[in-house]
Amino acid sequence: MPRHIHKLSNVDTENARAECANCGSVDIKLKANQSPRCMIAYKADRARYDSKRVRDYVSPEHGVKQSHALKLKSENPCFICGESDVSKLCIDHDHATGSVRGILCHLCNTALGSLRDDPVRLTRALRYLETPPLLGRV
Repeated sequence: MPRHIHKLSNVDTENARAECANCGSVDIKLKANQSPRCMIAYKADRARYDSKRVRDYVSPEHGVKQSHALKLKSENPCFICGESDVSKLCIDHDHATGSVRGILCHLCNTALGSLRDDPVRLTRALRYLETPPLLGRV
């Protein structure tokens, strides 16, 4: 359903409810700095996004056919955190070589990317988490 059809009125942010022009009385999705959304439209958009994300992350450019990638994901949890929900898993690859490294969940894959796939940064991040430098001093 297009987002514009789901216009809300009588928004009650305290109880997270509103009247949707398309759906009637609905729960609403509240996010900071965003307009409230009809929960039915939000879930439909999210399902479309998730299915697209799964297709996008299982891409032929990594040299893995979609059917093989789905098999790999169904047989292997995330190699970092153990997440096993196939819809949250992706094929991780080395950006320098394009070689497939393994199966990671979206969060762990994003974390590695945020650290620029740099083992030194990852080691420093681990050290920071284990011994926060300002813990108890502020």
